Amino acid sequence: MRKAIGILAFIGLFTFTCMGQQNINPPKLPKMISKNYVFIKPGKVFIEKDSFQLEGFFISKYEISNKEYNLFLQDRKEKGKWSASLEMDTSSWTDSYNVMMVPYKSHPAFQNYPVVSISYEAALEYCKWLEEQLNDEEFEFKVTLPDRNQWVYAAKGNHKTIQYVWGGQLTNTKAVYSCNFNGCSAETIHMNEETNQVEIIKSRAANTSHYTSDNADIWAPVNSYKPSRFGLYNMNGNVAEMALEKGVACGGSFLSYGYDVRNESIMHYVKPQIDIGFRPVIT
Repeated sequence: MRKAIGILAFIGLFTFTCMGQQNINPPKLPKMISKNYVFIKPGKVFIEKDSFQLEGFFISKYEISNKEYNLFLQDRKEKGKWSASLEMDTSSWTDSYNVMMVPYKSHPAFQNYPVVSISYEAALEYCKWLEEQLNDEEFEFKVTLPDRNQWVYAAKGNHKTIQYVWGGQLTNTKAVYSCNFNGCSAETIHMNEETNQVEIIKSRAANTSHYTSDNADIWAPVNSYKPSRFGLYNMNGNVAEMALEKGVACGGSFLSYGYDVRNESIMHYVKPQIDIGFRPVIT
């Protein structure tokens, strides 16, 4: 009798273990979207002195582009679900960025550039719309913004100390920046949001004896620069990306200083900004 119970217990444990392991293998996304998303396996993310265990999730390889966002707007108009709050807020744009002369949202030259200047609520509405496109009778997907833990984990995986998706310095072996940011600064330059003062982070060393170019004065296309080991583009720089936590954006932007485009960098915002976009996650 004891032997039988022991065998049953072993079978139960084995089955439970296998079921847990099966969760590591994700369902297949529809072809219309699978090429643009990668699956991040379950694991532990290290942020500052804390660590968090995460379930697996899909994340977009790219920041959502103007083209993708315009398709969303068009669909909402056709279905009578459009509102002005979904549109880009360009009220704070100035000609210092040389963008008032060109309709950034709709001009063909900028279709593969990240959508910017939209609200947190509009980004969530896009995620809701994408969720509607994905769900069928076989699977029920959830699409939303990544929380900060998910975003950082996608950026650096289980590396405890990696500063940027490609490693520990802003420049590659040819002294060329690996992302677009405020390129006249070094990776020790930081903007203190509380004091609104530029500071030197003395705990890290950097070679500031020469100037290098990142080849993008403002935005860059969503598939620019070398991708991370997970195949993700522009996690550092280009545009900061909204987190699920409202008012928080990750990874820094083309306006950020070198220290502020790290994997763990956060930017606080209260309204749409010219340098903030987003990339969804799917579970």
